[in-house]
Amino acid sequence: MRSVKWKLTLLYTFFMTLLVCVLAAVLLSISSSELLASVQQQIREHVYDSLEDIYSDGQELFIDSNLMDVNGGVYLSVYNSSGKFIYGRLPYSFTARPAFQDGSLQTIYDGTTRWYVFDAVHTVDGYGSLFVRGILSVTEAEQSLQILLRTSLVILPALVLLAAVFGYLFIGRTLRPVNTMIQTVQDIQEGSDLSKRVPVTRGGDEFHRLAECFNQMLSGLENAFQRERQFTSDVSHELRTPVAVILSHCEYLLERNGLPEDARRELEIIQTRAKGMAQMNAQLLLLSRADQNRQPLHFETVSLTELLALTVEEQEESAAKKHIELRTQLAGNVSLTADETMMIRLFENLLTNAIRYGREGGWVLVTLEADGETAKISVKDNGIGISKEHLPHIWDRFYQADPSRSDSRQGAGLGLPMVRWIVQAHHGTVQVQSLEDMGTEFTVRLPLEQG
Repeated sequence: MRSVKWKLTLLYTFFMTLLVCVLAAVLLSISSSELLASVQQQIREHVYDSLEDIYSDGQELFIDSNLMDVNGGVYLSVYNSSGKFIYGRLPYSFTARPAFQDGSLQTIYDGTTRWYVFDAVHTVDGYGSLFVRGILSVTEAEQSLQILLRTSLVILPALVLLAAVFGYLFIGRTLRPVNTMIQTVQDIQEGSDLSKRVPVTRGGDEFHRLAECFNQMLSGLENAFQRERQFTSDVSHELRTPVAVILSHCEYLLERNGLPEDARRELEIIQTRAKGMAQMNAQLLLLSRADQNRQPLHFETVSLTELLALTVEEQEESAAKKHIELRTQLAGNVSLTADETMMIRLFENLLTNAIRYGREGGWVLVTLEADGETAKISVKDNGIGISKEHLPHIWDRFYQADPSRSDSRQGAGLGLPMVRWIVQAHHGTVQVQSLEDMGTEFTVRLPLEQG
């Protein structure tokens, strides 16, 4: 797809080419007959104008020296009544001596050159009659036209090329504010930082107004997101107390002896739901603080090998309920600078997700390896997998690919968004590969501790 700059340049070049073609057509339309008519008029005017420069005082003939000048390629010469040369200039290559014909334009061929010869009789008081002759080379005039046409055929395309180059540069400079806007919007999109603004150009042109509209829109979006984040944070904070009360009362009632079985089952359901709500509430609060850059991180040297082994051990009970085998391939002594609590949350979410969507009687493989610069953590299962249409959305909050295919009672669609935020906060990357009914693999790469 061509950019606007290229499209405008092509359009500008097209019109320049069209203009040049029109100019060339005008030049070519100057036919030889029009040229000859102009030359004939020119020689007549020079001859008749020169008559004023010849006069006599009654005794002596005076001829102005202007007749020695060659204007417009016309040579002027003066002859007496008997045809004898008196004054003026003749072309060096003109050797013919045509008879004098008053007021008649003669065409003389002298070798390869064609000449116009025009004679006029001039009667000078006190002296008598004279012949004034004008000679002009038609061949040279036609050659000049040909040279002009050939030069035009060279210069005009060069002008089109120069116009295209300078037009491209000028249009690029004109559209530079648009490129700046695009880059700023891309930075905002990639960094999710709505506090950035598009640079406003000077003046009141369309780009200036467009930048102002973008900035107004960004301000509105930023305020809306700030209100949403603040609302989420406030709600999460306010829900902590009632959920904690529900859990404490459930534990108290479940510890009582003689509680009917029906009541115990209902209380256990309430307790399970409350625990899920408490977990979701904690995740929401963390993500809300992360959105507002208020979630603190405490970096220290952390052993990934030990944390992964501990997390796998803690998840064995949950895996055993679905008869899922937990396998590990952990490289020894892999350490990095990280927030230990966040690393534990990261591994717990990946393992919990693999077990929740794992196949009954299947397996989950956890691997850790280091290549000198990064640590690679992989959590792979042979579970139900994720379809292609759902795969791009798994990082969205509260998104669940297909709740009907899994036990969604303990998940709210916040685990993977939290995983992505933790990885990004540690300057790492996370990728997922999945095939429906074949399994899923999450791969996390984190920069190692620099020694």
